[in-house]
Amino acid sequence: MPANLPDRWIICVLVPVLTTLLLLPEAGAQPRELRYYSDYMYITHREHTIFNEVIWFWTPDVLWGRVHSNDEMGMKYRPTFYGQVTTSAEGFLEFCARPYFALPPIFEVPRIPFFSSTTDTLPALAAEQGHYFHTDPGMEQRQYRLEWIGDCWRMSEWPTGVPWDSTAVLEVTEFIPAPEGWNHIWADGPLQTFGEDIRGKNTIGSSHSILLVDNLAVEGTDFEDPGEETYGTVPDTSHHQLVLA
Repeated sequence: MPANLPDRWIICVLVPVLTTLLLLPEAGAQPRELRYYSDYMYITHREHTIFNEVIWFWTPDVLWGRVHSNDEMGMKYRPTFYGQVTTSAEGFLEFCARPYFALPPIFEVPRIPFFSSTTDTLPALAAEQGHYFHTDPGMEQRQYRLEWIGDCWRMSEWPTGVPWDSTAVLEVTEFIPAPEGWNHIWADGPLQTFGEDIRGKNTIGSSHSILLVDNLAVEGTDFEDPGEETYGTVPDTSHHQLVLA
């Protein structure tokens, strides 16, 4: 659904809300095109951990797509940004910073709203497609591990509170995503996920934290030169944290 937005909105994907289309003109320009949040690489509302520690961009970080934060972004040493970087803050928080920007960063852009609708509606959409995974009443709470295998998703369930152990798996479900439209997957518990050469458009959600244990990449991703071109999306949305292993 299109949204009427002011100039200079730049939105990207780390914890995305992908049910909304956005109108994103450049600064001072007339509206030109509709974009999805999934057209962008990274978006945050706050650049601090739950312990109020700064989340630093630093030398090993190389971001190829658009980047936005509503908060003041921390720059340490020499991170690299090949896409447009915007922030609602007046500047960066810097520590010995020499960041590389292919495009000049833009400051004081309007704050981007985060809607609760995705984490409200995604479980229902996943249930309609038969991809809602939960623990039945009276059973021991489970955690989940979603991986892309060949041409399908595999969801493994094992008891919560213990590290991943393939010998402790209680149930395995495999399913092929539909070739057209969005595929919705929801886990009512802690979720781990990874996979490469993923096909189609997939949304992955969890009522708890999501742990990315390895690459989560769509089909055709060039790890040597990711660039701007992708032909699928794998947005993740979590009620708690998105954790990179």
